[in-house]
Amino acid sequence: MSLLTNSIKRQQRGIVRSLRTPTVLYTTQPPKKPLLEPTPLSPKARPPKQHSELTKKVAFGIAKLFGYNSDTSTAIRMTSDYYDKSAEWEQHHGEFLRAAHLPPTFNTWFHLTNLHIWMLTVRFRALPDPLGRMYVQELINHFFIDIESRIRNNFKITQERTIKNYMMAYLEMWRGSGVAYDEGLVRGDAVLAAALWRNIYSGRGVKEEIDSGDMELSPSGRAVRDVEGVQGEAMEVAIPIHINHLVEYTRKELHRLQSLDDDHIRRGIDNKTTAFSSPRIQSIESIQSTQSTQSTQNTQNTQTQ
Repeated sequence: MSLLTNSIKRQQRGIVRSLRTPTVLYTTQPPKKPLLEPTPLSPKARPPKQHSELTKKVAFGIAKLFGYNSDTSTAIRMTSDYYDKSAEWEQHHGEFLRAAHLPPTFNTWFHLTNLHIWMLTVRFRALPDPLGRMYVQELINHFFIDIESRIRNNFKITQERTIKNYMMAYLEMWRGSGVAYDEGLVRGDAVLAAALWRNIYSGRGVKEEIDSGDMELSPSGRAVRDVEGVQGEAMEVAIPIHINHLVEYTRKELHRLQSLDDDHIRRGIDNKTTAFSSPRIQSIESIQSTQSTQSTQNTQNTQTQ
């Protein structure tokens, strides 16, 4: 008992002495340790784990078994990126649409997107078989899935029969435009310009206009064509000039895609693969000024002769 009492007393005296010890105050703060310096409580970084060749073969074999990085999965991923660039082209080229007097309608979006998809399919068809057919099919799948989604969500159409009719109409337009563009690709710029005029401009400028799609869902721009007077006439006269710019743009993009090798096209290595440019932009005022200058020059030449 006395030993326990003496031990307690020694502890109490030690505590009292520690309380009486003067506290040393630092006039300047001690240097801080770097934030990234490991502390005794932080574990050291483990060296990267080295896998044996057998482990790598097993892992890659399992990934291949489940289709990861296969030709099909790669085609689905890459064509999704290609399609996004095609579908978003209209959003980033509003200045051209305004200058070319293309109305901001669903029909305009469809035909401009379809033009870029056709250019991609031309390049995909040059891939070795069956990769070419696979990439074309996946790209078209993305296109029509998006069309149906826009019809349901943007136009709030819920009747399945109506949606089916719209989808069939756009399927027919896709087939017809593809054949027309292919013909223009082979037979020359004049035929390609006629295809662009019939599809993107819906045959504007003639008495019997071409109706491209259901007017309720995809008005082909009659409100724009109904402009009367000098302004309306200038818009119609300028159509061939805008179509000429579209032909020039289409040929340039086809040449760009052709210059990329197959592996570049398959894997979409960088933005050069999917980055579409813009057609030349020329306003009506500029066109009228050019025409006036040419008319004056022709008159002067005639008088000189």
